[in-house]
Amino acid sequence: MRRKSLTWVGWIALFFLAAWLRLNNLESTPIHADEATGAKILSQRIEGTGYNFDPKHYHGPFPSLVAESIARLSGETSWVDLSLFTLRLGSVIAGLLTVMSPLLWAKTVGVVPALAAAACLASSPLLVYYNRIYIHESWLLLFGIITLAALHRLYARKNLPMAIISGISIGLLFAIKESFVLSILAWAGSATLLLVIHRPKLRLHRLRPQSLTLVFLLVLASFGTSSYFYSDGFRNLQGIIDSCKTYIDYETAPGHEKNFSYYLHFLLWPKKTVGTLWTEITVFALAAIGLWRTGKERKSGSIGIFLATATLLHWILYSCIAYKTPWLMLLPWGHVCLLAGLAFYNYQTLSLTQRRSLLLLFIGSIGWQIVQSREATGTYANDERNPYAYVATSRDARKIPEWIQQIQALPEASIRQNNRIAVIGKQYWPLPWFLRDFREVEYHPIPNKSLADYSIVFALPEQNTACDARLDKSHDKFLKSLRSNVPVSIYLQKDLAKAWYQTNPQ
Repeated sequence: MRRKSLTWVGWIALFFLAAWLRLNNLESTPIHADEATGAKILSQRIEGTGYNFDPKHYHGPFPSLVAESIARLSGETSWVDLSLFTLRLGSVIAGLLTVMSPLLWAKTVGVVPALAAAACLASSPLLVYYNRIYIHESWLLLFGIITLAALHRLYARKNLPMAIISGISIGLLFAIKESFVLSILAWAGSATLLLVIHRPKLRLHRLRPQSLTLVFLLVLASFGTSSYFYSDGFRNLQGIIDSCKTYIDYETAPGHEKNFSYYLHFLLWPKKTVGTLWTEITVFALAAIGLWRTGKERKSGSIGIFLATATLLHWILYSCIAYKTPWLMLLPWGHVCLLAGLAFYNYQTLSLTQRRSLLLLFIGSIGWQIVQSREATGTYANDERNPYAYVATSRDARKIPEWIQQIQALPEASIRQNNRIAVIGKQYWPLPWFLRDFREVEYHPIPNKSLADYSIVFALPEQNTACDARLDKSHDKFLKSLRSNVPVSIYLQKDLAKAWYQTNPQ
């Protein structure tokens, strides 16, 4: 009874640790460009203008559907009303549920390994940082772990309910993001390896009709679930077709091409750029111990080999794709955290020295991860030297609304009938988020003929030269930072600029 109580105390403590790391000052980091894009999609839902999946530019509809419910509960019903806290809360919830997800494995691997895995998930700076941002990968990680648990139970029990649950889980993965197919390939490869190891004489003709029925139900449930979300509740059947077209039509943004070893360097190689020493290699070391500890046993060894192989295949598949971003590693790294928990499998069979050494490594790893998580989401949250702050939004951008309000409050601006704002260029996100309180804002890929008539003009780098030529005589130019290594030029009409200089001589 005492041991059971201590176990629940451990789970509760981990939940509150995870909540503290993910919720503390949640709105302090400026909105990321991808978040702002997602927020605009969300606004279409909450404003009732309808949702249509775009196979060229956007991912699955599930996260925005969850965010819609949160926004409505918060009383936020428009693009202007949306708050960062509401926008990010869905990812936080997904992260907290992910920390609790090893409970699904507790009966299989033991309570202590499950708790250890949860501690790794709770404190990982990679997971903490991106659980605080409105992106799809937090949900992908959660349902990835749920899907693994469901498939494991389906393999063990072979019953209809588990086939349907597994299918729904896979369908939700698709409804979250199209990249789920990489995980399916990695899991299929891992399962194939286990079949080769444990059942070398398996033949297709030995598969029973019941197994084929279960597979059919799994596929049907998966297709039905994903179709429901992509078609907006079967109201737009074109969405089902578009969900398949995304594998052909999807257009990735330029500038994210990395070399093959990027993910290894990002997660494992120690980096002293700013603040602490950035690396998650100690959890990787625990995962290696977990594989070694379980490798000799049939049941636990299968799980260990599966997780290790799936991690390796995920890394290979993602590394072969030129387009790379840190958040794509959330689901693969979730496998590593689960495997790290297995370092404590049957820990009572270890010698006293081995147990003490393992516990010391574990405590040191979790403590180091917490320090990194705090620095990654605190002081250095949007510092480009922080390896997790990828293409971070500048704090300059956050000050733009206040600056425009001050400009428009000038007497010279208040007597005007025209206080229009123009944004020139294509890669302007997250600028629309900061300009959403202003009514007269227009977006143009290139300068238009009446550019000099706008009170304020924002120009992205590719349009600087053209805007300089058009606005040299009518506007004064200010240089600000929009995102990491992405400046934005702001042109202010000369009479407003003169008045601004008089009120702000610095």
